[in-house]
Amino acid sequence: MTSPSSSSSCRKSTREPGDAHGKAQMGSGPYPGTFTSKRARWKIAIGLHPKAAVEADNQVLQKIRRLVASPHVAALGLIGLDRTVGSDKWAKQEEVFRDLLEMADPAKPVILHIRGEAGDKYACDTHALALLTIKEVCNSSWRIHIRNFVGEPCTLRRWCQAFRHCYFSFSAMAADFDDTQVKTLREVPLDWILLETDSPYLMPRPDQRYNIPAYISDVAQKVGMHVEITRDNFYLTSRTRRKYNRTGGERDNQQLYTNSQKRRKLA
Repeated sequence: MTSPSSSSSCRKSTREPGDAHGKAQMGSGPYPGTFTSKRARWKIAIGLHPKAAVEADNQVLQKIRRLVASPHVAALGLIGLDRTVGSDKWAKQEEVFRDLLEMADPAKPVILHIRGEAGDKYACDTHALALLTIKEVCNSSWRIHIRNFVGEPCTLRRWCQAFRHCYFSFSAMAADFDDTQVKTLREVPLDWILLETDSPYLMPRPDQRYNIPAYISDVAQKVGMHVEITRDNFYLTSRTRRKYNRTGGERDNQQLYTNSQKRRKLA
């Protein structure tokens, strides 16, 4: 994701299947105008991290609006709610979140960052508020991507019921999931799962000083150990390109969810 504020800029990029397995990657990066035709297979997302929302004025929001309209931009995000900041900033976060949602393009996914306050490990209250807000702006056919998901099964189900095309990305944090979070992860159909490194943060390798997108294979291993799938098979089922509406042929998520639960009961 790239925002006009250099202090909070970040990029989410997508690659073609067969080229690094269509992985989702996070990292700092340039504005979309620097992406020439030579890099046409790369796409980026534009947004404003909720922790930076308090700094957002009308000029910043208008610049984001212009950037989101760029053909180089595949999605709106990160945007959302993050309650790890002081409660005096929450109202501004909610205001900016709604303003950013108003900029959303139905043809482009919305990438959500949702974090609860201290003591709300699964961010239940924050997810409930985010879901209520986004349902007022976006209809059920829009593509929603909830990144670094750590919620409970009931939260997963509410999102899936509200949006037919809702996807969840997981990071190296999956290695430390508790029983509730593992249960949630196993309930997510593989077609809905994306992987992320969240570089330069959340190092998947304790022996490394920095996290980089190249460590996405480590994330695949950590997530895969909970869903009993190999890293290579994960790449075959978790394709960024399909999630980002670049190939068509998308199946209804509610049917995928129903079929997934039937398969799990038979297993």
